[in-house]
Amino acid sequence: MNSADRYRNNILSFQGQLDPSRISFQHLPRAPLPATNVVISGMGGSGITGAIIAAARQELGISGYCTTWKSYGIPAVPSPSQTLFLFVSFSGNTEEVLSGIRQAKKKGLATAVVTTGGKLLAFAARHRIPSAVFAPEALVPRQATGLLVTAASLLLFHLGVAAKYPRTTAPFPASHEHTGEKLAKKLLSSKLILLYTAPDEAHFGLIWKAKLNETAKFLAFANTIPEMNHNEIVGFQRTKVSAHALFLVSRKTAKRVVARMQLTAELLKNLHIASTTLSLQG
Repeated sequence: MNSADRYRNNILSFQGQLDPSRISFQHLPRAPLPATNVVISGMGGSGITGAIIAAARQELGISGYCTTWKSYGIPAVPSPSQTLFLFVSFSGNTEEVLSGIRQAKKKGLATAVVTTGGKLLAFAARHRIPSAVFAPEALVPRQATGLLVTAASLLLFHLGVAAKYPRTTAPFPASHEHTGEKLAKKLLSSKLILLYTAPDEAHFGLIWKAKLNETAKFLAFANTIPEMNHNEIVGFQRTKVSAHALFLVSRKTAKRVVARMQLTAELLKNLHIASTTLSLQG
C-alpha cells in the first residue's frame, strides 16, 4: 500500500479513533487531583490536541483556565500548584515536550502524559506519572487527532480535572470524499491557501493548516475574522499572489463574523483571489 492509499484509509476510518476502548491508562491516582487549570504542551500534529481541548473547556467541565504551550520548558502560569501540565507527543520523542516534563517534574508540579511510547512514556513509567497510551498503528501525528483528543479528554476526566467526558461524534468521511476531491482539484491551481475562522474557532484553522502543510505539502496560513480585516487584508492591495481563501464556518459561528467573511470574500474577489466557504459538521 502506497502512502496515498494509507492516508485515505486513515481518513475513512477516522470514526474508529473516537473509541475509548483503544486507550489504556497507567499510574492513575486513587483520588482526583487538586488541579483546576490545565496547560497542554505539544508540537505539530500532537499540538493540535491542546487547541481542541482548550476550545472544548466548558464542554469538558474544566473549571479553571486551559491553555496551550508550544516551546521548550513550561510557561509561568497563575496558581501553578493548582495546575496540571499535560504533555502530548505522538512519538514520545518530541524534544520540546521532553524538556517541559523534565522541568515540571523538577519543580514538583502535577504532570500527565498522552503518547504512544518513546522517551516520554519511559520517563512517565520511571516516575509513575499518569499516562494515556494508544498504539500508533499506521498513523502519523496529524492523522491521529481523534485518538489524541480522546486520550487527553479521558485522562483529564479520570484525573478529576475535567468533570465530564462528552460523547464525541464525527460525520462519516466516506460521505464527503467526492466533495473533498472537488475541493482539492480547485486548490491545486493556487500556490498558497489562506484559512480564515472565527476567533473562538481558530483550532479549525490550525487543524487544516497542519494537514495541508504536512500531508499535502502545501503552503497554508491561518488567521481569524475580524482581526484579518484590520491588517492582513491591506497587504493584498500591493502584493499579487496566487492564493485561494477558505472560510471555515460552523453552526456556532457568530452571524456578524459570517457577514464579515462574506464581505471579505467579495474584497478578495476584486483582488483576483478566489475563495470557498466550507460549512463544518460534527
